[in-house]
Amino acid sequence: MNKKHAFSLFELLMIMAIIAVLAGVSSAALLQVRESSKSAQCLAQMRELASAIHLWAADHNGEPPRSSHSAFAYRQRGWQREILPCLGSPDSPINDALQQRYFRCPADTKTTGSSYGLNVFFELNPEFDDYEGAPATWRRIALLPSSANTILLAEMKTSSSADHVMAHFWAAKPENTEVAVERHNECSNYVFADGHAATLRVEDIYDPERGVNCWNPSLAIHANR
Repeated sequence: MNKKHAFSLFELLMIMAIIAVLAGVSSAALLQVRESSKSAQCLAQMRELASAIHLWAADHNGEPPRSSHSAFAYRQRGWQREILPCLGSPDSPINDALQQRYFRCPADTKTTGSSYGLNVFFELNPEFDDYEGAPATWRRIALLPSSANTILLAEMKTSSSADHVMAHFWAAKPENTEVAVERHNECSNYVFADGHAATLRVEDIYDPERGVNCWNPSLAIHANR
């Protein structure tokens, strides 16, 4: 007559340990998939914003819209409000629903404001701004020395309420600035003036020691990413 086998305490503990390990591995894999999905969605949103900026520029002498850095002085509204019709949305004040739909990265935990900032180099004026390369200006996208290497939009830190990146003030450590340089697995998403988007490390877009500066159009032509 066969005796029924009963698990010993040791066997039960081993089974529980194996289940715990498998659960931990599954949770980590699931978290990684979720983070990758958020990063991919963010990239898609940034490409859509870049397309809208280009559409807007096509109707405005090839010049992109301005951010709060200079929009008021030129009797414009901020770039987000300006491109809403190019996104297929009615022109209206930017509210939280619009921010959530168009201008907020799903990995960003902020509840107000935008996740994305316009590169302020497109707006600099040598009469009012101090920057390397002055008096050169880069108002027309088509005239950039290297549109494929010049950042158009970047991700902002959760704590930042700005709609633009003041990269002409950067020192050697961009992690101390307003840009969220490690939002996606120690990287961040950027969209370039030619419309392509990429997930990059901060040293891929700004590293003075290697001569990499994808913010300043005068220097971006030398970037080797």
